[in-house]
Amino acid sequence: MTENMNPEDQEVKEDDGVISLDDLDSLLADEDPDFSQEMKKISEDEELRHANVELSEFEEPDEKSEESSKLNFLKTNSKLNKFINPFIEFKKKTANYFSAQAIKIKNSCVNTFFWFKNEFPGFAKTKWKQLNSLSKSVFGYLKKQSDKYNALPKKKKTGIYSTIFFTILVGAIVYVSFKMSWIPSFNEPLYTSLELVADKVEVLPEKAEFKYLYRAFPQPEHIVQLDKLVVNLKRENIHSTPMAAIEFFVELDSKETAIEIKDREKQVLDVVQRAVEEFTYRELTSHAGVIKMKSQVRSVINDVLNQGRVNKVYQKTMILKP
Repeated sequence: MTENMNPEDQEVKEDDGVISLDDLDSLLADEDPDFSQEMKKISEDEELRHANVELSEFEEPDEKSEESSKLNFLKTNSKLNKFINPFIEFKKKTANYFSAQAIKIKNSCVNTFFWFKNEFPGFAKTKWKQLNSLSKSVFGYLKKQSDKYNALPKKKKTGIYSTIFFTILVGAIVYVSFKMSWIPSFNEPLYTSLELVADKVEVLPEKAEFKYLYRAFPQPEHIVQLDKLVVNLKRENIHSTPMAAIEFFVELDSKETAIEIKDREKQVLDVVQRAVEEFTYRELTSHAGVIKMKSQVRSVINDVLNQGRVNKVYQKTMILKP
């Protein structure tokens, strides 16, 4: 193994802990003769001496392939990211908000502490001086007034006491007169309830049966048919022209009311037409809207009647155009 080496390469300067190559071969032969023989055979092999050694380089990873793999991973997890990202953003915003609030509270506490420590003693001292000076001025003024009062003669003191007493007495009389009304009034009072002047007050039971006032004295009912009305309904938009053709029956409480309705039919039809014009096409296509229209017609007719009233309003026909 050492025969083909240069003598300069075989010689190694002896330093601390350094041995020569010949000593290494001898040590290997002493320790493991078989291994030494194998190494000698390898060194004498001609094919191994003239063998060509090729160095192979490792291919560096392609950055584009890494980016494409990352994109594929992101695409496959896009749904998961859409679900998780709002929670992450909410967590961040919540943490930022509470941290900001904590900083504000901390700053306010620190400012309050430093104010109490540095400025409160002077502030309290100033306010105490102001309060002390105010109390001294008030007590001084009261003392002066007391001295003046003590210097007054006995007659003036008696007059002061009498004035205070009569003032209190007059105020009490006025208060009692407004509350108790014991002073006679020139006008009759306005009664807000008959209970104040009634001889007897009775309480009706909760489940008492009441009778309609206008049916307490029943009379033969009369039904009158009004002429057909053709009216323009209230528009819901500028492009629509809704219309309605309606015939009404009115149930009246007496013959005299029926005569008045027929005599003043034009006026009655006019007020009915004005009432129907306030409704829209959509309202009159619903049951609640029709009931509301009948109630409104009944109300406007009763407003123009001189005597009697309309009990019910019936609808004979109604044709609607949107």
